Amino acid sequence: MWFILGVYLILTPINESRIASFTLHENGVTILCDDANIGDSGEINGITYTKRKANQISVDNASSSCTSGIDDFSFLFEGKTKFNEDISHWDVSDAYTFEAMFRNARSFNQDISHWDMSNAIFTSSMFEMALAFNQDISNWNVFSLCFATDMFLGARSFNQDLNNWDTRSFIDIGRMLKDAESFDSDLSNWKIKNVIYLNELLVGTATSPEHYSKLLMSWSNQEPKRELVFNSNGLKYLPLAIEARNKLVSNYAWEINDNGMKLDEFEEGSVYPEDNRAITDSKIQFRWSHIPYSTHYNLQLSKEENFSSTILDTLILNSNELSYTLNNDDITDELHWQIQALYINDSKISGNNNWLSRQLNAKALSTIDDLELEEMVIGLSNYPNPFNPKTTLSFELSKPSNVRLSVYNANGHLVTHILKGTILSKGTHQFNWDASGLSSGIYFVQLIANDAVRILPISLIK
Repeated sequence: MWFILGVYLILTPINESRIASFTLHENGVTILCDDANIGDSGEINGITYTKRKANQISVDNASSSCTSGIDDFSFLFEGKTKFNEDISHWDVSDAYTFEAMFRNARSFNQDISHWDMSNAIFTSSMFEMALAFNQDISNWNVFSLCFATDMFLGARSFNQDLNNWDTRSFIDIGRMLKDAESFDSDLSNWKIKNVIYLNELLVGTATSPEHYSKLLMSWSNQEPKRELVFNSNGLKYLPLAIEARNKLVSNYAWEINDNGMKLDEFEEGSVYPEDNRAITDSKIQFRWSHIPYSTHYNLQLSKEENFSSTILDTLILNSNELSYTLNNDDITDELHWQIQALYINDSKISGNNNWLSRQLNAKALSTIDDLELEEMVIGLSNYPNPFNPKTTLSFELSKPSNVRLSVYNANGHLVTHILKGTILSKGTHQFNWDASGLSSGIYFVQLIANDAVRILPISLIK
């Protein structure tokens, strides 16, 4: 009997050591280590990098860390006020959130222009109070970015061009640049069709009337969401943006709170009396040139150069009236006068904040005795303000007076006489006014006590 013996050969693979892969991106900056394990190290251009998780990164090892695969950089350097290490090589392409990453990292100002932000969804508070940061990040791909609330809030050095960002995914950009006091960049290319919150986006910035105007004109043609609140306190727009601003308010029910239209300034030689002029005539006529687009003028007279108190404060309700006449009583105090152009739109007063001021060296100007004009009416106010539809008007008389109390609309037309030539005693007086039946807007209360005049703007909001 024959037996056949089988021989079995068992082959086992050779156990080779895994080689960690650290490579340099084609941009010449970003270090990639996707295939490496956490803790692996590799050398690029003579520098050793170690792959770390986000919670393993510290101020001390940040510049030697490889970050491929990290999807969350939230709060990483928050409060690290002295942190300013070079992290330009970081691979952030997998990250979706950078929330508060550099919040209060007040020294950080490194070049991170090569960061791949294409998967970023959240950058809320990313650079909040990062006081030194001012790097060019104009080429960031933010196509996926939805939530950028407070992103540069208080980043007072930041002033980079962000106009080419692809903002089609933006949803919340409220306070994004608030108090970034150096920022003055054009944002008119931003797409805001999906934005549902943008309030205070540019409050506290240095945004120019030119840039703000371009923004209004562009955004008004994008069919934005309705009923957005756009508080832009401190910003002014140019006359060319009137139509666009009105469109956002009327067609899309936006609530816009800004500093109004930027009006031209009075030219030095366009007003009378000139500076340091001595007045000897029995009457003096103040005159000024027309400021285009202005709807009102405000004229003030004061004994103080800083106008901390006034003896005349009157609003010229008709922009076609370019003069105001006063009696010249025989008083030799030094006086100051100033004129301001105003524009009223959407029930808000706005205009050129720069008053044109002049000094008068002789003979005080007033409608009656100077002391009476200064002290005849002590305070004119209303409460509440804004109101709907009733408000209480209050004032104090220093002596018995013949009083007329009237209300005018923003066009200077009489609405009603609350008092029409009524003798009132010395002391405090209050009168209620019911504006039922009137539309929302700015109204002007005119108080005449003997010859002393006071004007009070009040706001009816329904």
